[in-house]
Amino acid sequence: MNTRSTTPAPSRVHTAELPVLPIVITTLMSMDVNDEDSFTKLLKLARLEPCLAVKVLRIAATAGTVRGWDTLEKAMIRIGVSGLHRVVSEQSSAQIFVPTTLAEKGMWLHFLQVAMLSERLAQTFSQLRIDSDKAYLAGLLHDVGRLIRYEIIAHSPNEIESSDYHNPETLLHAETQAFGHSHVKIGSDACGSWSLPGYLNAAIAHHHNALNKLSKHDIESRRIVEVVQFADELSVFALRRFSESAEALHELIQGFMSERSVFLKTQKLKPGLLAELLKQTIEQSEQRFLDLSVGPVKQKLSPAAAVHRVFSA
Repeated sequence: MNTRSTTPAPSRVHTAELPVLPIVITTLMSMDVNDEDSFTKLLKLARLEPCLAVKVLRIAATAGTVRGWDTLEKAMIRIGVSGLHRVVSEQSSAQIFVPTTLAEKGMWLHFLQVAMLSERLAQTFSQLRIDSDKAYLAGLLHDVGRLIRYEIIAHSPNEIESSDYHNPETLLHAETQAFGHSHVKIGSDACGSWSLPGYLNAAIAHHHNALNKLSKHDIESRRIVEVVQFADELSVFALRRFSESAEALHELIQGFMSERSVFLKTQKLKPGLLAELLKQTIEQSEQRFLDLSVGPVKQKLSPAAAVHRVFSA
């Protein structure tokens, strides 16, 4: 059966309300935005849930004309109590997404892994002068196009899972074969109307592109995009290729550095440091996944033990 779909109409992409996890609904419905801890609770949840993060950012973008925000925390400060009320009101009636299959859970775990890896890379290589909060948010939202497509084509994560892609490039090919478009195209189209900070637009639109296509963006945005690209490669390896050898991972890293890297290749990426960073992040991402109350990470999906084995080989 041919399941190929045409690219969603721009109007539908721009107005799409992203589906949220059940924990978002239950948390918001029980929240009193006037409580002094409501800000902290919402910020913590938005850092785990990309759809909620997008909602906060979109509301912040409509709160006047002064652009004094570029992270989640600053966006929440910008929208104030009235904005928090709006988040609670609008998200309480949003479409619910309950990940049940390996593909759906893997997609969410990937969001967290790329966010956390991007943050850790920014912190570890401070010479790059990247705000780690920005790196985290860019990693969390880099694949927002996949969430928009889910809102339009509910079966999309499972169909892509069956294609057995093994790196970001083959993922794009599988998407184009199945649906006639990629998540990058959908996410980039949406960014055009969401008025997100420039570095987020760059990460969403260019996390699969060569950095020379980013010449019009500022240096920080270009560095953030590269960090997200590297984190994306590492996460896909951990989720899709964890049965392979240490040599395969080292080959991936060397290939990225020699063929795609501009900024990271100037840093001293010691294998031991990178190994520890990746192991810790994979384990922590699985714990944060559990915090989302969507069930345990099944063995086939959990790469933590395999990553330990790869680096100890």
